[in-house]
Amino acid sequence: MLNLNDREWKTFNLIGDNMFYIDDVKTFKSTALVESDGVFDIVGATSKNNGNVGFLPKQYSDYLTNGNCICLIKTGQGSVGDAVYKQGAFIPSNNVCVIRSSWLNRYNGMFIVAEINKQADRYSYGYIRNNSRIRKEQLMLPTADDGQPDYIFMEQYIREREDKLKQKYIDFVKAELETPPTPLEEKKWGEFFIGALFKVKRPKARSEKDYKEGSYPFVASGNFNNGVIRYCELRNESPDKGNCITVSPVDGSAFYQKGDFLGRGGAGSSILLLYCANINEYSGMFIARLIRQTCSKYNYGKMGNQDSIKRERILLPITDDGNPDYEYMEQYIKALMFGKYKKYLEYQNCLIP
Repeated sequence: MLNLNDREWKTFNLIGDNMFYIDDVKTFKSTALVESDGVFDIVGATSKNNGNVGFLPKQYSDYLTNGNCICLIKTGQGSVGDAVYKQGAFIPSNNVCVIRSSWLNRYNGMFIVAEINKQADRYSYGYIRNNSRIRKEQLMLPTADDGQPDYIFMEQYIREREDKLKQKYIDFVKAELETPPTPLEEKKWGEFFIGALFKVKRPKARSEKDYKEGSYPFVASGNFNNGVIRYCELRNESPDKGNCITVSPVDGSAFYQKGDFLGRGGAGSSILLLYCANINEYSGMFIARLIRQTCSKYNYGKMGNQDSIKRERILLPITDDGNPDYEYMEQYIKALMFGKYKKYLEYQNCLIP
């Protein structure tokens, strides 16, 4: 495989030197209008989720800009100074700077983003990135014989590592598909009160409108995007702990939340938080689906609450001793996911017998 020491390295100006130019794109100045059922990827002050801070509905199509570019993150807690490569069209927020070049593609773009991110610590929340400072940025890149950046080497380097990871992924999926779980109809089931399995809580009173754009998902009532309506910056508070299920008392929608988040609390449509030490990402997704089915009767005219959720009963696969079979739920969801992964790999021409 190619090695980073196989080439000479040289310092280049990020802007100019046949490198990049700043694209003066139209930016969206507020993520307060982000909707859970939006369709356009909006990129903001985070390097997580490839810069995505939510989605915007179709009426904001005028803000769309073409992909195959790099977004430099200007501000944001923990992400200022970072960069992300965007392959498809997206909406840039005013917290990013879009740079382009004629030679850019996904592979050399990913290489360059990694090099940019190595120098992100030059910026901070008190010393943010701006266009003037961007024009002074430099980075080290491998060079070709003519002393120019070796874009072919960068592309081949990333392709090699992507192919290696893809093969590892194929081997993993093959191994997991060898032992499918027992079909649902052959499994024993038992009925349980939600309150007997979960500790039901409400998040502290908070509204997404009171937060600046950031990297923490803000979860509210809604049946799309895992309940996430935008990404916010933490204030002087602790986030709600992940590894739980969030339930909307408005429509009964339920989602498993893997990481820490900010939940909408207070009067009205405050979500409910369900905690159980026995669940993980996979069994949590399994149970969330069943809770959603049970609680779908809720609506604005007949909303749920902590007490009503506790009294709801759900059917779950059980072990021989009559307890919820969390291991089976985990394996069942994994099998569903691996089946989708297999289809994806077949689509990518990765043959799996």
